Amino acid sequence: IHYTGPTLNVNLQGTGYFGRGIYSTLQATYAAMYSTGEIEGYIPDRDKEYMVLLCWVVVGNVYPITREDYQPMDTKFSQFYDAHSGKHLKRGFDTHFVTVSRSNIW
Repeated sequence: IHYTGPTLNVNLQGTGYFGRGIYSTLQATYAAMYSTGEIEGYIPDRDKEYMVLLCWVVVGNVYPITREDYQPMDTKFSQFYDAHSGKHLKRGFDTHFVTVSRSNIW
């Protein structure tokens, strides 16, 4: 990864809640919940091993996703969500940054 970047078979065509692409997090606990499936409501099997990859991420021009990206305000998804094909990054930016909380997810 250091020399070639994430060359895994990553689905960049997926939908993603905040646009398609590779997702990362500042919180190890949050990443672990994705690894086990707990974030999607699954109960992790305590006898299995799950993986979380620690990466150093460098970003350039960041677009912060805010409540204004949810129009109308009562919608569950941001303007970057598309259930069929996913949306690209906002023009002029190479990263979307969003803050989430448990009360907004579960």
